[in-house]
Amino acid sequence: MKKMMMYWKERLFDARERVEGLHEDVYLIADYMFAIISPNALSPQGLALCFSEALDIMRKEVPKKLQGAVYFPQLIDVLCDEAYAEEFRELLREAYGFNPPKRYTEIEIEELPEFIKVAVDWWTNAITSRGCNEHIPRKLYQYVASQNYTKEQIVTYKKALAQKISKGLKAHTDVKLYVENWACPELEDAGRTIGVDPMIGYPWNTFMLISAKEVKVLDEHHEGIWETLWKM
Repeated sequence: MKKMMMYWKERLFDARERVEGLHEDVYLIADYMFAIISPNALSPQGLALCFSEALDIMRKEVPKKLQGAVYFPQLIDVLCDEAYAEEFRELLREAYGFNPPKRYTEIEIEELPEFIKVAVDWWTNAITSRGCNEHIPRKLYQYVASQNYTKEQIVTYKKALAQKISKGLKAHTDVKLYVENWACPELEDAGRTIGVDPMIGYPWNTFMLISAKEVKVLDEHHEGIWETLWKM
């Protein structure tokens, strides 16, 4: 297996500008790591060791507890490729139990292909629709119906789901998204970025097929007939 190495001085130097909106403790740790990191080129294991050293020292020197350190993997999610980030995450998961929701590389919604926009918009409407899952127990339905997502959360969800679809289409000619009584991994991961419950937050018995030629959906309201949402 090829050893993964990345240069970190320049990445950590301006982490605040590179990745906005993270917990303040993440930036404090990144600044400290920038000061002590050596050598510059590090494998995921080397970066994890540098993180551990910085965290141990800072927890002794800094008055606050650095509880936001748990979100540090989100910085690495954006600053490097997926394989490197996942290996780094696994190391911190084993060492500290850190496993925050993944942070996705920024995708501009306006620049997406039309068929991906159509698919993303359909699922966004599904999670915000008050008609979702009427057949679930009343208390759970009331919980779903009470969910209100901010504009910022909606954008976060759209970007996360678009990232999943785009990644899938790089490896396959089409992507299948589905919910039986639990969301598929792609929908579950995208939903977790804003707190969508994978069981009751999506419409059950729903299937979508996405390709560059067509986007179509099948749900329990269509009586076994696929509805075409977009076609080339």
